[in-house]
Amino acid sequence: MFATALTARLSRVIYPVMITAGATWGATGEASMGLAALVVAALVLGGARA
Repeated sequence: MFATALTARLSRVIYPVMITAGATWGATGEASMGLAALVVAALVLGGARA
């Protein structure tokens, strides 16, 4: 039960972040912008778990 709820919660957060990073990368043509968005998301998610 806990794992299913955790997976659902992470999916709601991760998918929009990945879409945003991909859109940023596509709009700017720079991989660093998309990667930066993913790094920021990882830091935010890491802080949320702490």
